[in-house]
Amino acid sequence: MKAKQLLNEYHGIDYQLVELDKINYGLSLAIDLKTVTGQTSVPNIFIYGKHIGGYSELLTLHKNGELRVMLQNGGKSTLTYICETCGKGTINNHFSCNCFQLPFGDWGEPL
Repeated sequence: MKAKQLLNEYHGIDYQLVELDKINYGLSLAIDLKTVTGQTSVPNIFIYGKHIGGYSELLTLHKNGELRVMLQNGGKSTLTYICETCGKGTINNHFSCNCFQLPFGDWGEPL
């Protein structure tokens, strides 16, 4: 809830919320997230494919101004999206590295 409230302060920034307990493949995705990130708690936040952690890390990025920079730079086509698990990079926001059983876009949307 706190993460959603904080992200809503950034007007015009869209984010996708995936509530694991409300989707059919939630348990499978939770297992994948634990494997890939090592994080067992929620929220498990990614910004343009980069895992930043949970709410505490999001709040830290907000307080030091880095969150705004990350969100503003995300729309540029020169941004390189890199999977932190396997290191594969791409110039668009869709990964094909197969680190997760289901491929996801940078906002967590299944492709």
